[in-house]
Amino acid sequence: MACSRSMGFRCPHGCGCIGCSAFLGMSCHVLTIVGILEKVRWDPFYTPMRCTSGILTLPLGMVSFPPGIPGMPSGLPPYGLYGNISTTMTCENPNQADITLIKEGSVSYMYVPNGSSLDGKPYLEIGRGHLAADISLPSGGKAVITSTAAVALPFSEFALLLAATAMTGTATLYTKSTGVANSCSSLFGIRSCVRSSSESWCGFLAGNCMTGVDSMPGVLTPGLCSITKSICKELEAEMKSLVTQPNLDVTIVAVRPCPPEAMMPPGSNCTYAAAPGIEQDTGKPRAIPDFIDGMDPKQEDLNRGEAAIDTITTSVISCGAAFSAICFTTAMVCLRLEVSECTMDTSTGSLDEEAVMSVLPRVLGSEGGQTGKAVVIKEVCAQGHKEDGVYTTFSESSSELGGCFG
Repeated sequence: MACSRSMGFRCPHGCGCIGCSAFLGMSCHVLTIVGILEKVRWDPFYTPMRCTSGILTLPLGMVSFPPGIPGMPSGLPPYGLYGNISTTMTCENPNQADITLIKEGSVSYMYVPNGSSLDGKPYLEIGRGHLAADISLPSGGKAVITSTAAVALPFSEFALLLAATAMTGTATLYTKSTGVANSCSSLFGIRSCVRSSSESWCGFLAGNCMTGVDSMPGVLTPGLCSITKSICKELEAEMKSLVTQPNLDVTIVAVRPCPPEAMMPPGSNCTYAAAPGIEQDTGKPRAIPDFIDGMDPKQEDLNRGEAAIDTITTSVISCGAAFSAICFTTAMVCLRLEVSECTMDTSTGSLDEEAVMSVLPRVLGSEGGQTGKAVVIKEVCAQGHKEDGVYTTFSESSSELGGCFG
């Protein structure tokens, strides 16, 4: 066919060049857009996890008192605080990765300062906590995390803990946690998972409270409860420097004679504190509104992950834009060459018979079975036999048409 009717079909090779280049250019353009969307989706790369501080209670009802403690019933050996305690907290995951906390290999060691030394060391381990089950934290979701700790605190150490609380209003407790987790994320539809482990130190302050015991439902007994949020850091020293009354919004509100359960010498005064985790009117523990501070991965791990995401997305965006420009430019060059070739064909008069007959007024025909009559028309062809503005028709054979249409 002629270029004037369909340039693409006239030159099959040109059609393939234009079509393939345009298709590849559009595909690269789409890839660039996807790369930009992925880059935006991963910005920011990491947002700190938000976990509520769990309420830890050490009720006196679980303590087996030795004989001779005023106001306290005598218990059975071993004397002290022994049993299982549970803590529950809710965590939110605002990041792009789905996280699964693995029960196997995850453990928390609970310590109290050594009351017989000035620096509190070596710490006394009073319990070990384990996850109740694997915990799934999907991207943008939340989960309730429950752990159970087997507590074993001899009475002599428990008495020192009560004495510290009576004198200062609070007692300090530490945990050293080893966590195992799977982190899964996707980039450009490709999903990958990484298992990692981490270790951190956490600390909080405990104070006097009124709490319940599972063996006596509905009955409140004195005890020690966590009354501040937890602060977690990778380094023990950094954590300890932040676990202080002023930093954790603890204020001393009263100093009055100690009750019998404080196990202080007669006539001693006890200090009482106000804190976010205790109801002042009832002394009952309450949910701590603040999130745990410092539950973040190592900064070098975050930097390495962010650099990898940035490198991949930037490379995809750059390559997609470059190849898109190349492909579209190639398509335009092929189109330009096709148009130039058709223009050249027209100027040299190489149009075929069928194309001419389809676009020019039909001046050939038969009338009463006769051919060769003269028809007076205005100029129809660029060439032909002309006498006084009259073009003479011929029979419709291709050889005779050459006289009019060159």
